[in-house]
Amino acid sequence: MNKTLLCAVLAVAAMIGESAFGGEVSQGGGCDAKAVQGRPDFSLPCILLSPIPASDQDVHFESGSATLTTPARAGLDRQIAALRPFARIDITLNGFVDTLEAAAPDEGVGLGARRALAVREYLVAHGIPADHVTTQGRGRAPIILVGPHTEAGLASMRFVRTETRDEP
Repeated sequence: MNKTLLCAVLAVAAMIGESAFGGEVSQGGGCDAKAVQGRPDFSLPCILLSPIPASDQDVHFESGSATLTTPARAGLDRQIAALRPFARIDITLNGFVDTLEAAAPDEGVGLGARRALAVREYLVAHGIPADHVTTQGRGRAPIILVGPHTEAGLASMRFVRTETRDEP
């Protein structure tokens, strides 16, 4: 299959999945993710989607900090609500830093790991099974800023991303 056709197929699948999924797990459209024997049951094209809406997958931090802010806790509360029906889903938390916190791509892994751990502790304290949550410090965020490094741009790089996958 050529690259253009592959890209077109993936784009259409993403559009169908996103519109049917509606950004929520329980909104219908034949694309609901229901818990079946404690596991998510995603029908294609929803298999590519997380039960967490894309707008809630990232939790942001203040510069140099691994302390959860009030907006971060609110986002995590929404994640918890989305994850509760899926007792057997595995969660990976990837912590990132901005370019000033880590000048080189591999710097900042420790701070990213502390951010991911703070998110893990919050999720576990609110009922997410600890044995299904792993953390990783990833260092510098995979975001490229064009132009001057503004605080808003740098803030967009300081986050923990919650990724989910069904337990094998």
